[in-house]
Amino acid sequence: MNAMTDRRPPRCADHRAQRKAGCQPCRRYDAWGKRDRRRRAAAGTWETYRPVDEACTHLRQLTDVHGWTCGQIAARAGLCIDDVQDIRGGRRTRGILAVTHDAIMGVPLGPPPSTRLVPAVGVHRMIRALCRHGWTYNHIAGQFGATGRTLDSVMHRDQVTVAMRAKIAAAYRALAVTPGPSATARARAAAPKPDFPRGWPGPMCWTPETIDDPAAEPDWGDAPTAFRRSACKAAACPILELRHVHARRWQYDAAAVEQALLGIRTARQLTTAERIEAVTRLVRRGEADDVIAARLRWGKGEAVTAFRVQHRIMPNLVGQAA
Repeated sequence: MNAMTDRRPPRCADHRAQRKAGCQPCRRYDAWGKRDRRRRAAAGTWETYRPVDEACTHLRQLTDVHGWTCGQIAARAGLCIDDVQDIRGGRRTRGILAVTHDAIMGVPLGPPPSTRLVPAVGVHRMIRALCRHGWTYNHIAGQFGATGRTLDSVMHRDQVTVAMRAKIAAAYRALAVTPGPSATARARAAAPKPDFPRGWPGPMCWTPETIDDPAAEPDWGDAPTAFRRSACKAAACPILELRHVHARRWQYDAAAVEQALLGIRTARQLTTAERIEAVTRLVRRGEADDVIAARLRWGKGEAVTAFRVQHRIMPNLVGQAA
């Protein structure tokens, strides 16, 4: 095993003395340290200690100029936060290990990872909708390499990071179009709750415009489509006009669909029936939601995902129909 494939594992977060503790992360880090030392000794590049000045200057540039925190640096370098704080504060005067020096210098100068917080309303709705669809916390978190405990923690927060919101949104787009395998999760999500007398709303109850809106209510589909989608106009529009709008949505022009597939028309210029046909054809070709949204100039992939869920345009069903 060479140095390119034998990468440094993260240090144990619970024990500073990795050589004395007995947990698996400590043993893994200790074994890597011994292998790295043998490789460096054989190559004649082994250095036990290095001066601390260069690493201390680098840490202060990261924190004072670029806005990093010691915790972010420690997580990026795979070090203990106490070591980073001691080196930056000048409390290590006799030198530091060469591997520690290399880890610190490996953190690039520049802005830190995004830690901006956003409201968690939309994230909570996505998770609940997927549970109503038959997906468990572990299934959802597995889409981005996390565990169910991570989502349980997210469900108790009022804010989440932009990165976490993006991961859960990607999992939502991937799983919302296919029913989940867990009947238990589906039954628990459908059970009445104090704030949800009809259970948690599923993916079809939300649109990309409403899922992040705290004032929005789920659309359970109890009323006709024209009334549900045009509720703000219901008081001013006559019944006949609403019926005309509803009929217009289901008019179909094959030429319009072909023009949309060629990029001549946008999704806004199509009726509902024409959008269904265009999206169905693109799904049949194996196009992803983001690609379909770009082709039809339909905003983001979440809009296409919600449209496919609403009209039951599932990849497996489209493939069977073809």
